[in-house]
Amino acid sequence: MSKVKPTIFSVLDVETCRPSAGKAYGLVFDVAWRNIDRKGRVYGEGSFLAKDVVGKHIPYFVEKMGIYYQLAYDRAIEPATFAEISNEYNTQLEKLQKDGHKVIFCAYNAQFDSRALGYTAGLMNMTRFLRVKMPLLCIWHYWAMNCPKTYTAKKTASGKFYSTTAEDVYRFEFQDEGFIEEHIGYSDVIDECDILLKVLNRKRKLPLVNSIAELPGSVYRIANERLGMC
Repeated sequence: MSKVKPTIFSVLDVETCRPSAGKAYGLVFDVAWRNIDRKGRVYGEGSFLAKDVVGKHIPYFVEKMGIYYQLAYDRAIEPATFAEISNEYNTQLEKLQKDGHKVIFCAYNAQFDSRALGYTAGLMNMTRFLRVKMPLLCIWHYWAMNCPKTYTAKKTASGKFYSTTAEDVYRFEFQDEGFIEEHIGYSDVIDECDILLKVLNRKRKLPLVNSIAELPGSVYRIANERLGMC
């Protein structure tokens, strides 16, 4: 009898440029991912700077570009075309599936990341970013459905809800009030893997969906309803 291969959670994060007037998304210029199992073992990863996007569009956190150039110089991030990045990501996932693993696409705010990737791929390459068929998981949604009822964080601008950004969730889950999210793809992926593993250890059902259209929005409300804030 063949041994069942572990499920792989492909945790991905993107950083985007500022959107053009009237557009919901800016082009993705930073794509990073880490493929892990439930024990946190790594089955592949990547950290890429889209060289055909950078220089033509203004990153949302433009003040961080000096850091990106240093990361590229140190070979901690690899410059590549957006098409090459997509191909590398899909190739890794295809190999994992061929090896017998179930693969799940994950991102903290999966609706945003997946749509931004699709938007960029459509404009840059007239194609989809994802060519691998697999279920999708929003880590933010998964956490919100199962967040501890003792959760507290700063309030949102409206003053009605607790903030549930990745930064605030990480601070609570790991009792690290000084934690600052870097908003650099690979660094954020590591943090989001930690959050995912924390929720996986609660052994609750995964809220998987099969298409981007099914990914939830306004996830902060789900957590705040659970916490009695709505």
